[in-house]
Amino acid sequence: MKHFNLVLFFMTVSCCYSMAQKIVSGVVKDENGEPLPGVTIIEKGTQNGTITDAEGNYRLSVGANASLILSFIGYITEEVSVGAKSRIDLSMRLDVKSLGEVVIIGY
Repeated sequence: MKHFNLVLFFMTVSCCYSMAQKIVSGVVKDENGEPLPGVTIIEKGTQNGTITDAEGNYRLSVGANASLILSFIGYITEEVSVGAKSRIDLSMRLDVKSLGEVVIIGY
């Protein structure tokens, strides 16, 4: 009986933890509809994050009531509330002001 109670306890805890977490995925594109690889996506207020792959796809496990912060050099940082959504596709806009600050050095 002691082992049964222990198993039941761990099943309850894991069930509650999994309900507090959800998987969010999507595609990040630029203004022209081209995928953006390397966009940083962070769950606001945490160190939990990921980056987009070569096709602009991402997948991230987030907590309840999460907000995502998306950033990429030369683009305006976006903040998106997840809510009940499990798929969030986003089109990022160029940050014309910061483009004047980018310096490219070639050797």
